[in-house]
Amino acid sequence: MKNLKIILFIFSIFLANKIQAQNEEDKAQNDENVIYEDVIDRSTLKYNNATQCQIRYYYYPNIEAYYDILKEIYYIKEEGEWTVVEEIPINFRGYSVYNNANVPVDDYEDDSITEMFPIHKKRFGYITKEKVRKKLIGSE
Repeated sequence: MKNLKIILFIFSIFLANKIQAQNEEDKAQNDENVIYEDVIDRSTLKYNNATQCQIRYYYYPNIEAYYDILKEIYYIKEEGEWTVVEEIPINFRGYSVYNNANVPVDDYEDDSITEMFPIHKKRFGYITKEKVRKKLIGSE
């Protein structure tokens, strides 16, 4: 009888660990499938008459990231994969005041902005301290 109790005890510990592992796996999978709803009203976005697009995104060339105005989230590239975050991690790619330089994306307004990355990387390029200073004092 004592052996049976020991076996049942070990089995219950094993079962509890298995259930906990499954719960953690389910939680991680749910975190990946988060659907971000529009937070901002689309009608408040600026509009570019030349491209016929609303300005929904800002591109940060120095850290190769996007900000979605509608959903108030960032798309950043970590280890070669695009990740959605609510704020740029501290010291992400040496993030600083100069890396905060951004440009409005006036040629795309759909949901898959990361597909445009090769085009935007080539079009906008790295923003130097000099470019930021010229932009701030308006001498450009």
